[in-house]
Parts: sequence; C-alpha cells; structure tokens
Amino acid sequence: LLNYNGTEYKEQGRIEYTDIKGHFAEQQIMVLADNGIYLEGTEFKPDTEIIQLDFMSLLSKTLNYYGPSITIKSSAKEIDDMYAFLQREGIIKEGEKQPDKKVTREEAVKYLIRALKYDKVADISGIFNLQFKDKDAISPGLKGYVAIAAGLGIVKGGRKL
Repeated sequence: LLNYNGTEYKEQGRIEYTDIKGHFAEQQIMVLADNGIYLEGTEFKPDTEIIQLDFMSLLSKTLNYYGPSITIKSSAKEIDDMYAFLQREGIIKEGEKQPDKKVTREEAVKYLIRALKYDKVADISGIFNLQFKDKDAISPGLKGYVAIAAGLGIVKGGRKL
C-alpha cells in the first residue's frame, strides 16, 4: 500500500496515552484514537488548552482529508494544505488561521458546527433558547452554534439553568 505521496503506507498501531487513565474523557479519547483521530505522541494532555493546529488536525481526520497527518515534523506546505482543505470545506474562514492560538470552547463548537454544515442555521439570530447559566457570557455571534451543539449532545455540563 502506498501513502498519498507514493511512499509506503505504515499502519499506526494502537495509540497508548500515558496521561488519560481515570480522566472523565478517557473512554471518548480512546474511541477517537481507535478510529484514527489522535494526536502524535504518548500524551494527550486532556486538561491543557489545545492550539488551533492540533484541533484542526484532529478535525480534519474526521472529514475524509487525504493529506498527511499533521505532526511535529510536518512541513509548512503540509500544514497549509490542511488549512486550505478546511477553508474549502467552510470550517475555517479567511483570517481565522492562527495555528498557535489556543482554541476556546466557543471556537471549538463553531468549527464543529461548521464541519457538520449547520452554520447557516446557527447564524440566524434570535431563534435559539439557551438554557445555560452563563448564556450571557457566550459571544452573541456564537449563541446559535452553542445551542445547536447542546441540542446534538456535543456540549454538556453542569452549566444549565
């Protein structure tokens, strides 16, 4: 078997993270990893903020992206190709590419809802009823995204009224 660029394809073995045992998201992290959605290395760092490049790398693996997995050894061209794919898919917009920026929960939800192609509905203002205690802290332009994500069970938590 050959890779996207004609080199020999090497199947990834089972991912083993050393820092997720007992974490509330351990099962979800391993389900993703078992399905090819993982970060390079032996640490997932589940309680650390994620940078945009890592988030987009994970998200691209869910979207039939046939480019190389983004790793610490990835070239600028490989990273640019992944971002170009995500931009063509409407997940990231012009001016939003900031690979080293930490992704907020709101931004993560925005990218996920765009990937699901619900962003046109999410952009309609005034039609969503958010039941979160901190709903006033949600950016006005992202309330629809959060509402849809909550309705789909993507976001949960003890913040509901």
